[in-house]
Amino acid sequence: MPGLRGGSRTKGGWRLALATLLAVSAAGAAEPDRRVVLLLSSGDEARRDILVGAIRAQLGDLPVGVVVERTEGPTEKLRDRLDLAAGACKKHAAMGAFFLEAELADDLIVYLIEPEAQRALVRRIKKTQGAEQAGVEEMSLVVRSTVGALLEGREIGMEQGPEIAPKPPPPAVPPPVVAPPVARPREAPAPGPRDPFRARLDAHYAGESYAPEVGWQSGLGVELSVSPDGVSFFGLGYVASAPVEVERDAARVRVGRYPLRAFAGYELPIDRLRFVGQLGVVGELDRRSTTKTAGGVAPTESDDQLGWAVSPRVGVRYDVGQRTSLGLGVGADLFLNVSEYVVDLPGGRETLLTPYRVRPRAAAGLAVDLW
Repeated sequence: MPGLRGGSRTKGGWRLALATLLAVSAAGAAEPDRRVVLLLSSGDEARRDILVGAIRAQLGDLPVGVVVERTEGPTEKLRDRLDLAAGACKKHAAMGAFFLEAELADDLIVYLIEPEAQRALVRRIKKTQGAEQAGVEEMSLVVRSTVGALLEGREIGMEQGPEIAPKPPPPAVPPPVVAPPVARPREAPAPGPRDPFRARLDAHYAGESYAPEVGWQSGLGVELSVSPDGVSFFGLGYVASAPVEVERDAARVRVGRYPLRAFAGYELPIDRLRFVGQLGVVGELDRRSTTKTAGGVAPTESDDQLGWAVSPRVGVRYDVGQRTSLGLGVGADLFLNVSEYVVDLPGGRETLLTPYRVRPRAAAGLAVDLW
């Protein structure tokens, strides 16, 4: 009887041990709290199964569950693939989601997307011709090492991939724009003079055809004018030039000329151009002197003569600055009285100089508005 009682206690102990082992096994078979997601791009079904089997074998001893999902929807673009992986990671509350590209001819590519990551991590594995299984094994090892790093909080040995930015929201439909009532534009006022009162100083080259016995005469002209309205001008001008000198066998004569011109003008402004018209009166003092005579010819005393002329001008000015303009002009001096310069000889009279009654003129210069 003692022996039977001892045997009964032994049998009860084995039952308790077996129950404990079954409880531990059941607890070990429960799905772990942590999991990862595998997404495989569409391709050969057999290749997909080989990849999943190799990865499951590598992760079998790690406390992590594996969720395998097939890709749905468009995956032609990289952005679409990463979005699918990020969505699956959040859906299954996984530590990370792996997107596996196995259909490429040369490479196997693994993308890892973490729940809160803003970028994808990527690893590229080169295929070897005739040794495809080696590439599969290397990919499964990469996944295992990456999952191990996720579990232990270590740095993951993968390259930074593209950013995972949220897709831009669809453009909002703007509210209808109600056009404001069209206001009739006001008529722009007619352009007027820049200033109500202006004073101008003009310096210019002055050329003139004076007489047939001498060539073209050149000098420096200056004008000072004022305008009450910016378009009508009144002023005085003077031209300084070298004396005219002509010589014959009998004598040599020099004529110094001192012309003073009073004028009134009008300027028509068109944008930066100003068309000019002037009418003036010239009073010219001619001072003659005989500088040489031949034998038997007595020189006459020097004398002065005042000539009068009507002086029309036309021209154009171009504003190069707020107060500066360049000008060109032509005109003529129509003299009312002219005198010839002659030598009285025993055998007759010889003409030395015959000034023109109508003398063409040209001018080019710079004008500055003083105020």
